[in-house]
Amino acid sequence: MLNLFNTHIDSLSIHRVGNKSRNENVFLSESTYSLTDEIVPLLKEFFFRPFREKEENYFQFAHDVDLEYNEMFNLATEVFT
Repeated sequence: MLNLFNTHIDSLSIHRVGNKSRNENVFLSESTYSLTDEIVPLLKEFFFRPFREKEENYFQFAHDVDLEYNEMFNLATEVFT
């Protein structure tokens, strides 16, 4: 389980990459944006939510019956033979 309680966002740099087909330029911020106490929880929720939602979606490549039924084992054996 991922514990994101102690994560901290100090500052933010905002850049914009334009669309080349529309001849839009690249915008790079001159300085970092200092965050206020009001916006930090919102940014943490926005940036770290995908990690919380995906934390239970681990893949297991084991088979309870026998190793010969394990698909990854069979594919790896095929590759290395």
